[in-house]
Amino acid sequence: MKNKNKNKCLCCGNERELIVGTFNKRSSMSYPKAFDDLHIITCPQCEFSFTDKPISKKVLDFYYQNLYTGTSIKSNVWSPYYVRSRFQYSDRSLAQITLLSQFITLNNKNILEIGSATGDLQIDMANRGYKINSYIVEPQTINSNWFNRNNITPINVDVTDSNCFSQHDIKFDLVIMSHSLEHFNAESIDNIFTNIYSILNDDGVFFVEVPNANLYLFDGDVERMAPHLSFFSERSLSLFMEKHGFSILYMGLFGNSQFKNLKDNEKSDNAAFNEFFLDDTGQVKINKKTYSFDNKKSIKHIVFNIASKLLILGGLGALIVKVKTLMAISDKKFLNFNNKEMILNNVDGEFLRIIGKKKE
Repeated sequence: MKNKNKNKCLCCGNERELIVGTFNKRSSMSYPKAFDDLHIITCPQCEFSFTDKPISKKVLDFYYQNLYTGTSIKSNVWSPYYVRSRFQYSDRSLAQITLLSQFITLNNKNILEIGSATGDLQIDMANRGYKINSYIVEPQTINSNWFNRNNITPINVDVTDSNCFSQHDIKFDLVIMSHSLEHFNAESIDNIFTNIYSILNDDGVFFVEVPNANLYLFDGDVERMAPHLSFFSERSLSLFMEKHGFSILYMGLFGNSQFKNLKDNEKSDNAAFNEFFLDDTGQVKINKKTYSFDNKKSIKHIVFNIASKLLILGGLGALIVKVKTLMAISDKKFLNFNNKEMILNNVDGEFLRIIGKKKE
């Protein structure tokens, strides 16, 4: 990552020499073929990284609506409408709910999640007893019946378009982007923040979780992978928040050590993840291993779904959720819930969380 290039940082506006790097080619994700022609630009001033040119909207729409191998497709393959119960919480959802409850009363709130996949976070809120009005912006419609069953209302907008919510009268108390902001072209980030500011109530809260992809600090970082287009550091994400009218209530780093991830990645043999084939349109490179996983109902998941139903009938769900909750909120990855000061408890953690509120 030693080459230099004259560009303008899309976060802080720095016009000094920026650093040019490449994508890490070892990836388990399918991704648009256009990524093969991209480089990553890193600003040494704010530590924001972004691609040297954007991916076209047409290609991104096709990819995310049809071939992005996220939880929407996986859950639909494993089981129709994603077998779920009151004890099938994700640790990430539990941690996020526990953190958010320190800054906003979740009951009787309008909540929007952008890039929600199967809507797990809001479903888990409801299952924990919060009475919320749930809305999502999600390009994959494969689980539309699942959304209907869980009283989740999809909103069909392109959040990168200026004034995209102008036809919608509703205001939100909480807007969530959990591992979705990094999937947008850097040129669109300002519009996204502006749109979110416009739909928040005056005391509304904006929660973001992204990979801690400080490529200036962690050269050779494992987060340097397609299909991510924007790479955030604490400094750059804070700048985006502040320049769009948000005061920062909380910021923290969580997860495994970046340095440990780098060492593990160097030791591991990722050859199995390096075989790709083009989809029928020639736009997307499909990872063979991921494709075979996503297109088979494994015995493991059939057994899991049967066991889930038996546990529900046996009344063990309530006990399991208590245990999972204690495990999630006591995990060292998710400490500092009550810390309202912006103290980073884990300087090289793999996840970055930030909570912003409209400035008074």
